[in-house]
Amino acid sequence: MDEIIYNSATDLINLLKKRKISSTELTKEFLNQIESVNDKINAVVKINENVLKEVKKLDNNYDKYKDKALFGLGITIKDSIDTAGIVTTGGTMGRKNYVPGKDASVVKKLKDEGAIILGKTNTPELTLEYETNNKIYGKTNNPYDLNKSPGGSSGGAAAAVATGCSAFDIGSDTAGSIRLPAHFCGISGIRGTKGRVASTGSIIPNGIGITNNLTQIGPLTRYVEDLDLVMQVISGPDGHDPNVVPINWKNYNSVKKDKLKGIYYLDNGIYEVDNNIKKRVLKTVDFLKSQGIKIEKAKPPTLNKTFSLFKRVFSADGWNWKYNLLKKYKTIDEVRENPKKALNGIEFNKLLGEWQDFREKNVKFMNDYDFIISPVTAFAAREHGFSYNKEVIAAFSYTMIYNLLGWPALSMPISKTEKGLPIGVQIATSPWREDIALAVASELENEFRFNFKPEL
Repeated sequence: MDEIIYNSATDLINLLKKRKISSTELTKEFLNQIESVNDKINAVVKINENVLKEVKKLDNNYDKYKDKALFGLGITIKDSIDTAGIVTTGGTMGRKNYVPGKDASVVKKLKDEGAIILGKTNTPELTLEYETNNKIYGKTNNPYDLNKSPGGSSGGAAAAVATGCSAFDIGSDTAGSIRLPAHFCGISGIRGTKGRVASTGSIIPNGIGITNNLTQIGPLTRYVEDLDLVMQVISGPDGHDPNVVPINWKNYNSVKKDKLKGIYYLDNGIYEVDNNIKKRVLKTVDFLKSQGIKIEKAKPPTLNKTFSLFKRVFSADGWNWKYNLLKKYKTIDEVRENPKKALNGIEFNKLLGEWQDFREKNVKFMNDYDFIISPVTAFAAREHGFSYNKEVIAAFSYTMIYNLLGWPALSMPISKTEKGLPIGVQIATSPWREDIALAVASELENEFRFNFKPEL
């Protein structure tokens, strides 16, 4: 029974629906695992006190709920995403005791399909760091090396899923905050096309302005097939988020892989990738070629401008949006003096033009290709505090590009370093073609996946 928690979410649902295990039994297994490992990793920061009552209701009404897509499955939710009746801090002190009155849209969709919320997972303040540490709950540790970071901002989510504390988690990704922790913790994670999933009820709200255009909510799972499972549930309009587009979700099993053509790159010209990472990513390229998939070495246009452009977009208003949020959440009393001067109207319009040109050139480039393989970032997990080095931030430009483009991108585990730290690969595609990314990832998973299970 203690091994069942490491099964895929898809397999667990099948077991639950066939009554091979009850939802209550599975929930207790997850809760026992949290109790067993959480004091070491500090990933799950709040338990749903009503979880056993909620799951008992499902078991007692099996015939009523058995057809739900996520029937009785225990999951966790990043602490930046509202959960009705469960404290949701977003890592900021002003919300230390904040209990939302209603669920975020993504949480409601999951619960409507029978998912059970086990608890909340740690995040940095307002999800704005590549590490997972805040003044309320402290830092989260990487389950493969407790002295190292799980990444951020969905670091608690990644550490929880990696250690079998839940079947999957829901995180958010503004500059790589799903894909980086997945890479560091040996799991899979996807940010869909911008407009695929509603962000209503997230700590970075729709009305915040330009920054929201970079952000996308998505799942973190242990297996590629579970990314597809969850995305089918959470995709689509919610009647609130104006950015969501009603585009049908495509079946990745229908993709004709022998017809695909992709590119790969091992260096974006901004931050040098460790040789260890390059070798592992190149192995995935060689394998895809051996399977008859066409793939060539090439770089997206203006790739080397990614970091500069992202920084300017992210701070265009001199961080006013950040301080307004801190004021709104009562973490600070007044908006602080901006550390960076806001752009004037002419400068801002010029920036938007550059951003649009960046996107247009890349869309045109992808007319000849179906997918892109690249490193997730330049290295495997590092010691706590690594990302506070300003020079290191450029390493995350490997994920930032797809936030700027609004394209889908996923991270999946393919290997480990000599010291046992996970290594992932990033797969990106043109807008609305998550099915292609998942098809390629599934092919790689069949070849490269081994026992990604941390020993705490």
